[in-house]
Amino acid sequence: MANLTITVANVDWVSGGRKRLDAAETITAGDCLYAATSTTAGVVNVTDAAKDVCVGIALNDATAGHPVTYAESGAVVGFGAILTVGIWYCISATGLIAPVADLATSDYISYVGYGITTSNMQVRIINTGLQFA
Repeated sequence: MANLTITVANVDWVSGGRKRLDAAETITAGDCLYAATSTTAGVVNVTDAAKDVCVGIALNDATAGHPVTYAESGAVVGFGAILTVGIWYCISATGLIAPVADLATSDYISYVGYGITTSNMQVRIINTGLQFA
């Protein structure tokens, strides 16, 4: 799957909902995140598309125990000019963001959003729990 090449300095919140929680591990701006189990409520990890439910896209870098702000579904996030208008993006098998057209057989399908300009993504998280056939 061809992951987007995200330049951390270009990741920027444009509008919509944001949340701030503590990172459970090292997180890079542009990573897809999931909420940790209830035993560690209030922390987020980097998404593993094979088993996790995405909650948002990291807006800043963070190390374990430090706060990370992430964009929720409904927000608009800037990535620099790396998107295609109207194309849906999903979480790749490696946990990064890639075009839906690049899904491979058996990849789990978790939509992240779609390009509304060549720089901005409308975040629309849909965790299907399904594998691409």
